[in-house]
Amino acid sequence: MTAEIAHKIRVGDPLSDDELNDAIEFYGRMESGLRLLGPHYHLAWVEVQRTYEALRSYRHHRDNP
Repeated sequence: MTAEIAHKIRVGDPLSDDELNDAIEFYGRMESGLRLLGPHYHLAWVEVQRTYEALRSYRHHRDNP
């Protein structure tokens, strides 16, 4: 994951397959870590979870046109 990929996600620019895979891996780790930390990090977890699910949906639709 790079700052460039994060920017693309934020503004809605298309991601290459490698960028998408990197982002999914990064957000997956972050989602899991924030969930582990509990309620104090709930607001951050909600946004990370939303982005993670969106990225996974993009991957699914890319793989299954």
